[in-house]
Amino acid sequence: MGLFSFLKQKKKSEEKGEEKQNQKGVNIIQEDPVVTMAREVMNMRYFLEDMKRAMHDDHHRIIDEFTYLPKHDDLKEALGERIEKLKEEQLRIAREIEVTELQRGILDILGTPKSAQDVAKELGKSRTWVSQQISTLNKAGFLEKEQKGKRITYKSSGNISTEGTGSPNS
Repeated sequence: MGLFSFLKQKKKSEEKGEEKQNQKGVNIIQEDPVVTMAREVMNMRYFLEDMKRAMHDDHHRIIDEFTYLPKHDDLKEALGERIEKLKEEQLRIAREIEVTELQRGILDILGTPKSAQDVAKELGKSRTWVSQQISTLNKAGFLEKEQKGKRITYKSSGNISTEGTGSPNS
């Protein structure tokens, strides 16, 4: 045994832990604080490595999401196309509203029997267009047709509800 041999023995016992008995006679192993700190440092290291891996995965997920986003010019072009489609739809709806209002006007005018030519004059529309609309309204059951010789007149039928029914297709 050397002069410092007791230190070496103490270090070995500290690494293994010292067994002591508590008041109830149960053996308790007390670990050296340096070993405890070393274990905690290792646990923190593992935790930080896990965090680093998670952040790395998040980083790549975010990059992938931005990679698949449309480019500014593509988005601008797509929005322009959408605006054009909506404008076309707006024009179609405006035409349909106009036709529906004219059909309602035809029904109002035909409160008394009149010919297609008389209705066309009152509306300021062509006789051909008015005849097509009258034909549509007649097929839908909104008009009564009466023929006297060569002259054909139309009159609104009694079962008309022009509000909320929508337009008969033109």
